[in-house]
Amino acid sequence: MRKNDLKRMRNLLRTLIHAGVKPVDAMFDRRLKIAVNILVVNAVISISAVSILHLIFNREMSNLYILIALPLFALAGIINAKGYVMTAITYVFCISNLLLTVFSIRLGELSLTHVHFILLIIGIALLYQYRKSTFYFYFNLIFTLICVIFVLLSFQFGWFSWFFDHSLNPDLSRHLNYIMLIVVSLVFTFTVVYTYYQQQASVLQSLQEQKILLAEVNHRVKNNMAVIIGLLNLKRNTSNNIETQKDLEDVKARVMSMALVHDRMYSEGNANAVDMDGYVGDLVKEISHSFNLFNKVKFDVTVEKLTIDVSIAIPLGLILNEIITNAMKHAFSNTAFPKIYIEIIRMEGDLLKVTVRDNGGGIQEMQKSNDRMGMVLIDALSEQLNGTHQFSEDNGLRFDLIFSVSPLTQRRI
Repeated sequence: MRKNDLKRMRNLLRTLIHAGVKPVDAMFDRRLKIAVNILVVNAVISISAVSILHLIFNREMSNLYILIALPLFALAGIINAKGYVMTAITYVFCISNLLLTVFSIRLGELSLTHVHFILLIIGIALLYQYRKSTFYFYFNLIFTLICVIFVLLSFQFGWFSWFFDHSLNPDLSRHLNYIMLIVVSLVFTFTVVYTYYQQQASVLQSLQEQKILLAEVNHRVKNNMAVIIGLLNLKRNTSNNIETQKDLEDVKARVMSMALVHDRMYSEGNANAVDMDGYVGDLVKEISHSFNLFNKVKFDVTVEKLTIDVSIAIPLGLILNEIITNAMKHAFSNTAFPKIYIEIIRMEGDLLKVTVRDNGGGIQEMQKSNDRMGMVLIDALSEQLNGTHQFSEDNGLRFDLIFSVSPLTQRRI
């Protein structure tokens, strides 16, 4: 056979294997289509080879009836190419089961043809690995088991003795079946391994694309919030109303606390979680700079190294911003050496405890501040975290918040 002939055969085989595969197909469906096409091509080749081998070695044509399965498998390939992947797989397994049932009964128990049912059962277990195929999985499994039981009962009670091929050489048949079992097993194993490898590669590629996309989203959100902060600064600087300036500064601080979350996610390369230790440190610096009190108010920050989901980090950051900002504004009017203590620790189970306290005027100073908006926000955010919080007197004002973080939203570094 010339080189050009081999190349044409290879191109033909590749065309058959990729029949019906479209670029718009989902990755899983695309790989499954290829797997079904491989099984169909393998079935056609195997049936043709079995017919030829029996014709050569047994010198009789009574086994050529299995050739009727060729157009049936071709039909399965057409169904698969039309996009009905799961239907095509079910059709392939049904044809294979019926064909194997008839072949096993005709050749008899000594031929060991029925051992090929093992491959079908393994195939069903491996090809149906996602929830969408539950119905097809059970249908094929039950159908296969019915065929197996039917064959075994026919052997036991001799139901189809008239159909048995008495001219068969049992030893030769076993040898042929052994060879076919090895060949079909190798092809089937290659199909399963190839499909699994391609699926893994597709999943890894998809995860990488999602990471890049989420990183870009975080980057854009961070930039958009920076624009908002810039607009708030511009409006504050152009306003002559002191109350308006204060309100705009408060809004800016809240936006900044959210922007820091996305900034850290982007810089750390983590698409959906934040290192709380670094985040709290950045939040303290930003608030200190905004009040021009970076060297006047001392901070004692103790944060357990935890990476927390963004759904928790944002409301927690807003709460911390409210408490720290309130202390900066109102707590230290009569305090010589102002200091703020921040502690975030893991308690038993999945509980997280957040404590913020200062050495200022205590609850009386907080009540004088009359910051109703801040208190409403703290209450709402604490409820969002399903947590409990309280203010108390502890040589100054003390705030405690306890809430649960599930294993899905936090992990210890």
